[in-house]
Amino acid sequence: MRNVFLFIRRHFNFLFFLVLQIIALSFLFRYNKFHEAAFMNVSTEITGRINEKYNGIEYYFQLKKTNESLVRENLRLRQQLKENYEAPDSARRLILDTVTLIGLERGSIDAAQFDEDDVWTATICVAEFRVGAELADTAERRAKRYFRR
Repeated sequence: MRNVFLFIRRHFNFLFFLVLQIIALSFLFRYNKFHEAAFMNVSTEITGRINEKYNGIEYYFQLKKTNESLVRENLRLRQQLKENYEAPDSARRLILDTVTLIGLERGSIDAAQFDEDDVWTATICVAEFRVGAELADTAERRAKRYFRR
């Protein structure tokens, strides 16, 4: 406490000057509109910069929580993906085209090799096969007018 009094006593003139200067500036800014506006602009700019730095620092320290939240959300979404979609089918799926159907008709391809497969064909292939059966020139081909597997 004694050191505080010694400091004030030694620097009394300078401290008294600072107090009077602060009072004079407060009168200037309070009663003069131009200086008040200028002071407000400067003080607002300084406050804005300080708040911007503070928000940047606060954002940096919040990144860990944000990251953990995103990890939990990604995990939840991956679980939903697993629940909403079927597992891939392990059965063989064979998609026939026009060349295969013609090969089956001519006998160059054995139909027994497709017995265990899940056989699919495009509608256009069936339509082409039906047109060929309609235009067939032999009785055996005419008998295939109704497409059967």
